[in-house]
Amino acid sequence: MKQPLWNRLRDDGIYDAERIQLYVAEHRLIYEAIVSGDEECAARYVEGHLKRVRRDITSLD
Repeated sequence: MKQPLWNRLRDDGIYDAERIQLYVAEHRLIYEAIVSGDEECAARYVEGHLKRVRRDITSLD
């Protein structure tokens, strides 16, 4: 998290407590789906998470 991208995200406002909590929750869902062997569910969670992150990042421009 010391890389330039993380610095930009923090400085541009994407890095806030509520958003981080949401991302952590999404990561947890992905992890739990993988551990339980539910590939389809994990894939849906990953796709949803990536869409959210993309939307959040592109709204900074």
